[in-house]
Amino acid sequence: MTPKQKDPDDRRGKKPQTNPRSLANLTHEGRPLAYDQPKKTRAITVTDDGWKGFQTLADGARGTGAKGLSASELVESLGRGAIDLRQPVKQLMSPETLAKLNLTPVEVLEMPLLELLVRMADLDK
Repeated sequence: MTPKQKDPDDRRGKKPQTNPRSLANLTHEGRPLAYDQPKKTRAITVTDDGWKGFQTLADGARGTGAKGLSASELVESLGRGAIDLRQPVKQLMSPETLAKLNLTPVEVLEMPLLELLVRMADLDK
C-alpha cells in the first residue's frame, strides 16, 4: 500500500456507517417487536478475531444441526437474563431441570454449557 492509499479498515475518527434499511427491516409494519421495544443500533469495540469467535459461539449455541442464534440474539438473551451465566451448576443438574430438558445427568455433563443454557431459555419462551 502506498502512502497515498488509505487502508479501508482504518476508520479512526469516523462515525460507523449504518445502512438505513437495516433497522427499518427489523421494524417494518406487520412484524411485531420481539420484546415490545424497538431495537437500536449499539456500538462495541472488539477485535476481528473476538467478533468472529463471538459469532461462532452464537451460531453454535443450540448445538449441532440446530439453527443457532445471531450475535444480536445472543447479546439480547444475555442482557435480559434469559441466558443466565450466573446460575449455580447444581441448579442445572436439579431433577426438575433434567426432567424439563429430558436429559440425563451424564448428557448434561457432556453438553457445552452455552447449549444447555440456551435450551433452558428456549423452555421459557
